[in-house]
Amino acid sequence: VPPPIPRESGSLFWTDVEGAPGSHSLRSAVLEDGNTTQVDTIIGSLRHPRGAAIDVDGGKIYWAEPGRSSIRRSNLNGTQVETVSATQDGGAGVAVDNVNRKLYWTDVDNRRTNALVRRENLDGSNAETVVNLGASHPAGITVDPYRGKVYWTDLNGPADGSIARANLDGSDAETLLTGIDSANGLAIDPLGQKLYW
Repeated sequence: VPPPIPRESGSLFWTDVEGAPGSHSLRSAVLEDGNTTQVDTIIGSLRHPRGAAIDVDGGKIYWAEPGRSSIRRSNLNGTQVETVSATQDGGAGVAVDNVNRKLYWTDVDNRRTNALVRRENLDGSNAETVVNLGASHPAGITVDPYRGKVYWTDLNGPADGSIARANLDGSDAETLLTGIDSANGLAIDPLGQKLYW
């Protein structure tokens, strides 16, 4: 069972695709007692960034950057930006498994015929396909390492999207929810056992 998370203060991170490609950004907000006290752009000049996932122990933030066909990371303050892994078609969402020290992301192969859930070590080594989703359009992804599950969204079309899950090794894939529209982001509260999109 994960330790309780302090609710008094913290930070929120997100990708912002407002403006022209090359001017997109990674942003953060400081939260105190449930209120936003400061909003900052911590990295600018990004190209179509997607998702944001935190490595709590390593003090890193990860994101997919389809405009550079890569998964990238930096320190939480935006310093030391580096490419961790190349993606096949740019990636769509990222999730950090802070327990097993793995990074998960959704991707589509170069021919756009097979959608994938992939994972690797947080340093970019040992990349592997966990689930081959066939002809679909995965986007958001999240991990519940305590129950051994990875969840993802599929943007098949208006009101035809879905949320699915599998074991962390890709076995026992199943669809949990259908009939949703444009669920690009996905997050889990493992303590409350709730999904948010």
